[in-house]
Amino acid sequence: MSGIAEDRVVRSEGFTYAEMVSAIERTSSRFIALLRSLGLDDGRKPVPGLDWDVAQTAAHLIGIVMRGTGDRRRAPTVQELGDLNLTQITEIGEQDIPAIADALEQRLARQLAMLSAATGDEPFELHAGLFASVKTALSYELWDFLVHGYDIARATGRSWTVDPSDAALDVLAVLPALEPWVRSDVRSGPEKQIAFTFSQIEQAIVVTVGDGS
Repeated sequence: MSGIAEDRVVRSEGFTYAEMVSAIERTSSRFIALLRSLGLDDGRKPVPGLDWDVAQTAAHLIGIVMRGTGDRRRAPTVQELGDLNLTQITEIGEQDIPAIADALEQRLARQLAMLSAATGDEPFELHAGLFASVKTALSYELWDFLVHGYDIARATGRSWTVDPSDAALDVLAVLPALEPWVRSDVRSGPEKQIAFTFSQIEQAIVVTVGDGS
């Protein structure tokens, strides 16, 4: 465990490591295909709801994969994560969409080779002092591919679908590791309970927040 206490590592259940890796491989392949479908002028188009254009949003995914393949920088707080994201995008410094697609594809090939040698139970540092199993931590990467695929498609008039099974898998995986992202008023307020039911995974998910839970 490399000195990390077991009770500090968040572990999501209800799915297998192979299912998560397959979802990453499938969704990242779709994301790269989306990038390769874009025109020369699409990279500069603003993405609704973000401060980035299409090229910067795509480059952000390179940064996400880099964090799992050698870049050990982490944000000490959720608030500082935006600064780290922008730093990576600036360092990548690429506006050419085909070049971004090539770089992302190469980085993903390296990551998938590393994942094939892992069990999924290894501890992995996320942000804000949070550690999760590799299987759980990958849910954040899947989330980025699903959400930013939609963002880029919306900005460029392309089509992007999210398979309900992928959405269900990602919610199941990421929920236990969301504590640093819970708003302070929710964290300290009266207890609240939210239930999700996904037929795709034949499992109900109940989330309790408030009073530090």
